[in-house]
Amino acid sequence: MNTASFALCKELYELSGWTLTEKHWYKGQPVYNAPYPWDCPAYDLSVLLERLPQNSWVGYTDTSGQRGYALAYTYAWNKQGDDVERIAGCSAETPEDAACKLAIELFTRGILKRYKIELTGTSSGYIDGITGTQMQIESDNPEYPGHPKISVVFPEQRTLTLEELNAALSRLRARAKLPYEELPDLVFKISE
Repeated sequence: MNTASFALCKELYELSGWTLTEKHWYKGQPVYNAPYPWDCPAYDLSVLLERLPQNSWVGYTDTSGQRGYALAYTYAWNKQGDDVERIAGCSAETPEDAACKLAIELFTRGILKRYKIELTGTSSGYIDGITGTQMQIESDNPEYPGHPKISVVFPEQRTLTLEELNAALSRLRARAKLPYEELPDLVFKISE
């Protein structure tokens, strides 16, 4: 699996905080299951396309029957709603670098935003790198002494299935070392 270059991955990591990838840069190489402390995530094309806006495109430009260079674009409908216009575009030697450059450009322009939780002295926060779901845990909970107050914020920018939400909660529970009883899976009940 190919990844974007170390320099681009590092820049995107500093802007985004995205950590969940199959590989991480470790001692100058993208490595599966890299031991911590790794340098930064090694973003592959599938991870980048999952996090770019849905109207993004990555591919090669064909020059005389040979692959010339990779392009990445994000499009959006114009104000009249009758045509699409390019929001941002980047080129590079590989699709991974082009997509990584596009993500950096979208963060720089404020189109993509890093999820943040404001923490108090008695709270800690966690962010799921795949979905952007945030969890804040406050240890001092006057309403229920002895039990933490847990707040979960789901991202506005994308629609998630129940399975994706529960997977995000599971990853956040594991990072926060919370027992299942403190934050069970979501269940939707339909009343008749």
